[in-house]
Amino acid sequence: MIQVQDMHGGTVQEFRHDIADVAPGASIRLDDLWDTSSAQEGTYSILGYVLYDSMATEPGVALVSTSWLEGRLYLPIIARSYP
Repeated sequence: MIQVQDMHGGTVQEFRHDIADVAPGASIRLDDLWDTSSAQEGTYSILGYVLYDSMATEPGVALVSTSWLEGRLYLPIIARSYP
């Protein structure tokens, strides 16, 4: 799950994906596009985590701001299987 949150913790946008058959330590690419044309000025948090077997990974978090230069954000998430 990828969530974009405003500076008050409110969810602005959420992206969900059904993922299956990913080996431990493997990576996959998910392409999501957040349309910021109506976004208010300020700082946003982008959280990414994976839900699996009634558990969740620790979230990866990145801060973005409307005042920073334009660019792409790559948020790595690693899911491991433990015996």
